[in-house]
Amino acid sequence: MRKLISGMMAAAVSLCLTVPAFAATGYGDYIILGNSYTPPSAAQISQSAANSISQAVSSGASSAKVSIRNATSISSDTIRSVASQASNAGIKAIIHADKVEGRTIINRWYIDPDKASSLSGSINLEVKTDAGATRATANKFAQYFKNNIAVVSLGQQGSFGMDMELALKVDLSHMDLDNLNFYSYDKATNTYVALGRASYYMDANGYLHFTTNVGNDIVISEGALAVK
Repeated sequence: MRKLISGMMAAAVSLCLTVPAFAATGYGDYIILGNSYTPPSAAQISQSAANSISQAVSSGASSAKVSIRNATSISSDTIRSVASQASNAGIKAIIHADKVEGRTIINRWYIDPDKASSLSGSINLEVKTDAGATRATANKFAQYFKNNIAVVSLGQQGSFGMDMELALKVDLSHMDLDNLNFYSYDKATNTYVALGRASYYMDANGYLHFTTNVGNDIVISEGALAVK
């Protein structure tokens, strides 16, 4: 963990995350046809899981995709319920938690219910990339570092309690996509930790995917952070 302080950098231990394997399928199959954008209830998510798992079993599939739209949070009990339903059916499940605007998927969380066995409380699923949400952190890092950066502001503060994959569109046009580094910046403590260079890829539809087990503001830098 490193702390940003005027005139110097305080050295400490950084955190590196491992990367689960996810297929780079993109979003081509996920076109929104309806216009219901009300966040789902836990009961609705459970019913969606039951339907998806039933369909997967009927088709002989080994896993089920449970899709939810515009949920701002999801509880550990709900995630474990999906895991339990899938386990009872003898298959795996993956939750796709999408933020939808108009007819476009803005971002997607990939949640593996099997990783939530010791999770408690709820996970905040909110993601923001607008200047109002990211400007302060962007300016802070520009003050101390030479790198080109982009910032993604997550609603989750602190640990997720499990690995989470996020896919979203963010402007990286000014950066070398083969040399991205990811950091989680905690505004409350003015500290950041590294997420690991290998934990990302760009899919065929231009969505950046990266894996993290911690929220806060995610700072994406071109190259490792270099102090001015």
